[in-house]
Amino acid sequence: MKFSKGSSVMDVLQKVLPEQKIHYDVQSVAGGSKYLKGISNLYQDDCGPYSGWNYYINDEMPSE
Repeated sequence: MKFSKGSSVMDVLQKVLPEQKIHYDVQSVAGGSKYLKGISNLYQDDCGPYSGWNYYINDEMPSE
């Protein structure tokens, strides 16, 4: 799959997940950002009060 330089993780998810028929839920938040609420019906807090979605790039969690 090809993506343009500067594509965000959200851009990739919003392309790949529907193509793979995987349910996801995104909420728009202040400033035009987006918050990933759930993937495949697994949501924040479903696995405890500190659970949620994070991602890493080259073993590092981005600050944004």
